[in-house]
Amino acid sequence: MSHLPIVRKRPMLWPDSVEETFCSHCDDLWPCEVHELQEKLNNLLAVIHRDGGHYTGEHGLNKSVKDAMLISSERIGLEAKRLDDLARLRMAFDQHKEIDRQEIERLHVKVKRLESRGIEDMRHSINAALALHHEQRVYDECDCPGGHAEGDAGAIYIEDDGYMTCEKGYSYSICFDCHTADGACTEDTPTEQAWPCRNVKALRGEDG
Repeated sequence: MSHLPIVRKRPMLWPDSVEETFCSHCDDLWPCEVHELQEKLNNLLAVIHRDGGHYTGEHGLNKSVKDAMLISSERIGLEAKRLDDLARLRMAFDQHKEIDRQEIERLHVKVKRLESRGIEDMRHSINAALALHHEQRVYDECDCPGGHAEGDAGAIYIEDDGYMTCEKGYSYSICFDCHTADGACTEDTPTEQAWPCRNVKALRGEDG
């Protein structure tokens, strides 16, 4: 039986009576508890069907509830699948992020290794160049009394001119590699042959 509102007069002790609205089924004051629950159910069905209550009005309460359960079950399944897909995507993202991190670390180590190798190769090249461009000291005869004999401590034999001297006879220095083979070792040695030469200064990072 439907729960509908009806209006009737409540008898009073004095001549006037009061009109009140009652439920036709419960005989309780309107709205009764059943009617309020019915309204809440209709509102819930309207939300599920997303039609403002038209589906329930057209097909009746029983079919509306049955179809609403199917719709809700399907939506719950879709939401569960969406959450599962999201979890798998997040896991895949974390895995790729870890792979990227490892790759970055590997490339960083490789770059450091290449830098170290490059620095070491450059150091060998500089040392090789410095080995070629080394100082050649030029000596005149010294003024030491009695001169020097071969085997004397500190004695230096000048093979090209055939005399003995010592550090007191030092005159100047040239670059062994830059100095031409037939060039004369004089105080007028060209600047590019003087020691340290331009190449050595550049390798040492010196100005001039």
